[in-house]
Amino acid sequence: MEFIPWENKYVLGVEIIDKQHKHLFSLTNELYERCRYGENAVHEQFIKTLHALVSYVLEHFSTEEKIMEHIHYPRIAEQKEQHASFTKKVIEESKKFESGAHGVPQDLVHFLRDWIVSHIAVFDQVLADYIHHLKKSGITNLPDGL
Repeated sequence: MEFIPWENKYVLGVEIIDKQHKHLFSLTNELYERCRYGENAVHEQFIKTLHALVSYVLEHFSTEEKIMEHIHYPRIAEQKEQHASFTKKVIEESKKFESGAHGVPQDLVHFLRDWIVSHIAVFDQVLADYIHHLKKSGITNLPDGL
């Protein structure tokens, strides 16, 4: 059973964002699996997977922010703050783990799950609604993948 299963309720109807969200779920599930092997076995693989997740999150946030800039999204500052706060927390936890702190993997994957699910349900849903409104209004210069 997956730690954070992808469900239809997470689909925003914005192709590129949905695709990236699915991949974030996959990476979070992979990170969770790395936590199940014990302290010694988890360290190297956990770090490798965590770095992949951080890299992908930064790519995803960049994609979302470019879309928001292109469509002149009125809540872009709020979204960027959410993204910056999340990134800061994940990097801090990563550094704690790399310096030998115990309990970080489990705490971090639970934080990731909770943040991703709530962010999609609240902030990204509002963004998706705005994009759908633009489409219904006949706006045609939207970026590819919307």
